[in-house]
Amino acid sequence: MQKHIFAGIDLGDKNSVARIGVDREKDERLGFVNTRGGRARLFKELNRRADQAGGAKIVLAYEASSCGFILRDEAQARGMSCWVLAPTKMEKSVEQKRNKNDDRDAVDVLEKLRGHVLAGNKLPTVWVPDVETRDDREVLRTRLALSEKQTQVKAQIQMLLKRYGVEKPADLGSTRSKQYRQWLESLCVCASRRSVPGSCTSCW
Repeated sequence: MQKHIFAGIDLGDKNSVARIGVDREKDERLGFVNTRGGRARLFKELNRRADQAGGAKIVLAYEASSCGFILRDEAQARGMSCWVLAPTKMEKSVEQKRNKNDDRDAVDVLEKLRGHVLAGNKLPTVWVPDVETRDDREVLRTRLALSEKQTQVKAQIQMLLKRYGVEKPADLGSTRSKQYRQWLESLCVCASRRSVPGSCTSCW
C-alpha cells in the first residue's frame, strides 16, 4: 500500500511552519524560513522522511497568500504534489479568526490534505495560473499602481497650487499637456529664484 508523507504548511512572509505526518500517524512540527534556502531545507527533510518510510509519496498544501506560488513551483519541480488552498473556504472558529496561531493553521491544512488523499474529501483549492499568465498579471498590476500614483501626485499638485493661490493660465488646456508640465516646471524655477533676495520679482 502506498504510504504518504503529508505536510500542512502555514506560509508566512518570513517565518513558516510545517506540520508533517506519515499517513494517519501523529504529526511533527518543522519551522523554516520562507526563503529559497529555507524551502530547500523543508524539501530535504520531506525527502529524508519519504526514504525512511520506504519511498512514500510526498504531498504538500498551503493557503493562498501574497507569497504567491513559488513554494508550489519548487515542490512540483522536485516531483512532489502540492496544492494551494482557498483561505475563504477553510472553516475556522471565531477563536481561530481572532487569535491566529501558525501551528494550529498548519494542522488545519494538514487534516484537510489527509482527508482528501485518504478519504476522498473535497479539497478547497484555488486555480493556479501558469507562469506566463502570472507575468501578464504583474504587468497589469504595475500599470494600475502607476496610474493610481499618478492620480495621487496630480491631486497633491492641485492642492499645493490652491494653497498658494496659483491659478493655471486658461490657455494651457489639459493638465496632461506638455505646455502644462512646462508651466509647472517654470513655477519650480521661479520658486528657487525667490529664495534669493531681489530675484524673480515678476513670477506668479
